[in-house]
Amino acid sequence: MTDHSEIHIRHPDLFQIEIVQGVKPMDSQFGQTDRKAVPDLLRDPLFGQPDPLPSEIEAAGGDPAKVPAMQTFAILDAAKVANLPALLDASGLEHRCLFKGGTAEELAEVAPWLVRLTEDSRLTRLLFTGKDAIGGLWQSEPGIYIRSRASFEDIWRHFRRFTRVQDECGNWFLFRFWEPRWLEANAAVLGGGSEAAIPSRWPPVRIVQPYRRG
Repeated sequence: MTDHSEIHIRHPDLFQIEIVQGVKPMDSQFGQTDRKAVPDLLRDPLFGQPDPLPSEIEAAGGDPAKVPAMQTFAILDAAKVANLPALLDASGLEHRCLFKGGTAEELAEVAPWLVRLTEDSRLTRLLFTGKDAIGGLWQSEPGIYIRSRASFEDIWRHFRRFTRVQDECGNWFLFRFWEPRWLEANAAVLGGGSEAAIPSRWPPVRIVQPYRRG
């Protein structure tokens, strides 16, 4: 049985999490000329082009043709994917570490990386391929998947704000929000928290969660 459901968050018109249950990883697809990029259950959630919302049309000046296409991003954990920076460089996909400066250089091999996924990319296919195939990354649950009409830069700026959190005593801690197992519990934080924290005309963001069990 499959389930496409959403969890309650503070700003459902701006930030949503779609839980897709029953997803199984792909095999190597050896010998197939028309390889799938993702399992069938994830094709529409990750690469479909939904009709623009009224708010998106309004933000585009009332012209639906001017609404940007829905894009697919991932925040991947280099601590879970060996040589992730090199894989991203070789993929040809737009990518950037969520850390900056010296921290990005020092922790590149364990840092979170934002990447814009395309349906024809080999890396995209490997993310949803099981461990029995060479290079398959599914079982490592390497990150989270994001859909939005926002630009790469805007997505990077939004999510990098959450790489650190401050406790009641003023101490700062690394916040591993890109862990799929913690995603649902942290949805309210990633959604921006208060109204003031969300930029005006911020395009809706949807995170697709395919790893949930049970």
